Amino acid sequence: MRQNPSVALVLTAAAVAVLMVVLFVLLSPSSHPAVSSNPPKSAIPPVVLLPTNSSFSVLQPLSGPFWSQGARFPFTINESVTLDGSWNATEPTDAVVIAQNVSWTCHYMSCGQRTQTFNLTLFPGSYDLFFTLDPWVNNTTVTITQPVEILFDRVAVLLQPSGSSVIGPMRYLSWNFSIPPSSSRVDFYSDNNVSTGFYVGLMNEAQWESFKENQSAFNWSTLSWGMWSNGGETGPLFFTSGQSFGAGEYTLVFYNPNPYRSVLQFLTPLYLAYTPG
Repeated sequence: MRQNPSVALVLTAAAVAVLMVVLFVLLSPSSHPAVSSNPPKSAIPPVVLLPTNSSFSVLQPLSGPFWSQGARFPFTINESVTLDGSWNATEPTDAVVIAQNVSWTCHYMSCGQRTQTFNLTLFPGSYDLFFTLDPWVNNTTVTITQPVEILFDRVAVLLQPSGSSVIGPMRYLSWNFSIPPSSSRVDFYSDNNVSTGFYVGLMNEAQWESFKENQSAFNWSTLSWGMWSNGGETGPLFFTSGQSFGAGEYTLVFYNPNPYRSVLQFLTPLYLAYTPG
């Protein structure tokens, strides 16, 4: 898969250990406006998963995958949030956030580090925060230097629910949304399966009009965010990492350039999130 240099993988979203006790659509072409939005709950204090100065041991797994042992902290969220914090360790330590039930959605915060500060955008779902070790390290002690906490500082918009869509030859799917003035850290995310080669990109109003006039001649390399592939893919096809696109109207477009149909599965919903000004 190729993508523009500005594209970075982000990491998906979830609601917290303390709160846990917890289409087939045939449209081609199709345009989807944003269908729901949750305003940020800035008045809600952060939810602390791991307080400052707390510490714990991480042991080398005796067998099986790294998550079979080590330190695991599950949490669930029902809106887009920021997960941040800092820690240090006595030995090189790996830290990762993994979306439960979607094995390829993995956000590495560090690999073999003794200290780390992180700031992740997460979307609704259930997650595991793992601290684990490389094979040559037997054990380590991790100490939290700034609280690992969930911040309710984001606006989340559902662009597309989970399900499947069939896109006909040389046809497209599109999602329209607005970014308000002074917004920052714009992210969207979805895990997907797609059966064919494709183009996907974020278009401003002028680019969107140009694309609709002549889809086969559109220059995808002019977009501020986009990616493309010559074959089918599994994984996050729609993702950014805290980019700033500026205020305005935008259209996110998936285009099937092939002379045969494409099947696009949304294994997780497609969300947009941003920090309001």
